[in-house]
Amino acid sequence: MEPWRKYLFQPNPVSEWIDEAIIVIDTNVLLAAYQWRELTFSEVVTVLEELKKNNRLIIPLQVIEEFSKNRPQQIMQRINDINTIIST
Repeated sequence: MEPWRKYLFQPNPVSEWIDEAIIVIDTNVLLAAYQWRELTFSEVVTVLEELKKNNRLIIPLQVIEEFSKNRPQQIMQRINDINTIIST
């Protein structure tokens, strides 16, 4: 191996740290729940609960505030979607 290679950043493979990584959720993940099918929603909730149980989940205050602000619009959009389907 060339001597200069030791100075290059050599990240560990994902497989080495994925089971211990801290997961930070974005607002879009929470808002997307209003668009998922029930099965997808259940699977995501299960994963999030497992991460929380293992102290590997972080939901920043900014994300909670954005979710609270945008949640009513998401609900209204789903209601409008249902009304459109019913009317057609």
